[in-house]
Amino acid sequence: MTHSMHRVGSDESFQEDYVVMSRPAMGINHVGCTPKIQRTLEIIFAEGPTNIGSLTTQENMTMGLDPQKLIAKTEDNSPVMCCFHERSKVVNVLKRLKEEELGLSVVVTGLLDNVQSICQEVGLTPHSVNISLGFHGQD
Repeated sequence: MTHSMHRVGSDESFQEDYVVMSRPAMGINHVGCTPKIQRTLEIIFAEGPTNIGSLTTQENMTMGLDPQKLIAKTEDNSPVMCCFHERSKVVNVLKRLKEEELGLSVVVTGLLDNVQSICQEVGLTPHSVNISLGFHGQD
């Protein structure tokens, strides 16, 4: 899920830029997890993401994605991929996901200090960190 790290901009432009992804572990806990993914989507939509994309419906919010349609079409292997431009919304989503213990993998991408601060506030301890070194070489 490191593809969300390769975003281009200044530190200032990323101060309120967060990507949140969630999915089951294929081959481990994906069978029968549709209700968990649907609940994750409900939590995210309740906070109002800036955008959310769906591989299932091939839509995003800027294309007119209907939240209820997406939730209804969710399947056991449907990934959740969204972005927020407000720290408080990410905090609220993570708090609710932690409280409900849905058992899905959650990845948050953003400036390292900001994401670590959010995790500390929510009471989560990240088990790993990916660091983008930017783009190098020919275009």
